Formats: sequence, structure tokens, C-alpha cells
Amino acid sequence: SRLAASADNSVLLSTFDASSPSSPPHPTLRIPHPYYVKSVLSLSIALPSLNSNHVLTGSADESIRIFDLARVDEESGSSSKLPWAGIGVEGPLPGMVKEVEGHSHDVIELAVFTKEVEGKKEAWILSASVDGTLRRWRWPDVLTALPVIKVLIPVDEEESVMTAEEERELEEMLEAMDDD
Repeated sequence: SRLAASADNSVLLSTFDASSPSSPPHPTLRIPHPYYVKSVLSLSIALPSLNSNHVLTGSADESIRIFDLARVDEESGSSSKLPWAGIGVEGPLPGMVKEVEGHSHDVIELAVFTKEVEGKKEAWILSASVDGTLRRWRWPDVLTALPVIKVLIPVDEEESVMTAEEERELEEMLEAMDDD
């Protein structure tokens, strides 16, 4: 199966027959969103060793949403059955387990990577945004904790992509995290 982000404010899960490359994918489930979905990451596809049913989405409203696919189908009722036009979604989203305010602009890419820490492999989620930042979260800590914010793109002060107010907010957030 494959997931696709869409400008109709949804993520579409489709299955296909790998033995017949010419056969079209068969859409099976839509996950509605309140805004355009710019990126989608299936942990079961990107990192099968996690044994996770979670899907992460990045959207035009600056948020990263985390869904449990097993819960999407249970909670969706008729809202995610095809056909469906995702625009104008209100109320709780089926299967959503967490919404993270990730950036100050569209979230355009999501990825997962692993690194070894003290002899143990850890999974990390990485997000990229039009705001010029990359941010990372340890999986599964992102489900319960605040993000670990890292501004990884060097920005010349004269060409800053952030406003003075955004830079102040970032400084305050970093200071608050240091205090914890």
C-alpha cells in the first residue's frame, strides 16, 4: 500500500497489485485534514523495524499530525470512506493521536532516520519547512513531549527568514527549554 498527500485536504491510502505494474492503484481510505497536506510519512514503510502503524503528515497550517492507522479505520465512520472531498473538515480527525506545532510556515517534508546512542538504535523524525528550518524529534517521545528544536540552516542576520518577533519567540522557547 502507498500513501499520498493531496491538495484536497486529505491523505489517500491506496493498494496496488505489484505483480501487475500496469494496473492502477485502488484507493481504500482517506484521512481528512483541515488544510492542504504537503508531506506524508508512513513509519511502517520508511522504517519497518519500528513495527509502527503511525502516519505523520505535514501541512500548510504549520502543523505535524500523527495518526494511528489502526484507529483511523475504527474512528472514521463514513467521513473517510470513498468518495469524499476533504475540504472543510471540522471536529476531531479520525485516528489522530497528536498534533505538533512544528514550524512557522508550511511543513514541506518529513523523514525518519536512526542513529546509535550508547549502543542502542534510536529513531528520529525530521521535518523541513518553508520557514527555513529543520526540526527533529525522537520517536516515540514526540507523542508525549515537546519537540527538540534545532535551527540547522545558518541564516545571515541581514537576510533572516524570520521576523524580529519570531526570533524573540524562538529565543524565549529555547530559554524555557533550558530551564526545564
